[in-house]
Amino acid sequence: MPKPTPKGNQSVISVDFTGVSDEIMVEDGDYPVEVVDVEKKTSAKSGGEYLAWKFEIKGNYQATGKILYHNTTLQPQGLFSLKKVLRAMNFDVDGKVTLNLDEYV
Repeated sequence: MPKPTPKGNQSVISVDFTGVSDEIMVEDGDYPVEVVDVEKKTSAKSGGEYLAWKFEIKGNYQATGKILYHNTTLQPQGLFSLKKVLRAMNFDVDGKVTLNLDEYV
């Protein structure tokens, strides 16, 4: 049994993996997906805003119907990730754009 972590030491944590499966839920690969939800959230830790995405795998694959989760920060240093997601969905992302999250679902 792991020893308790002294309070104030955030670099050492205790985790109980009892009953947690380590099977791969979705094999590596490229899959067509559909956005089933996207929501703007605020990080409790940093206060930074981000988009929380949920994608559903479509098509005729063993993983069809599985949900994939992905977060994209709205902080300037991480906008490259959001830009990649929007480009993959064929949206114009050059220059200043207005995002209507309802359009993506």
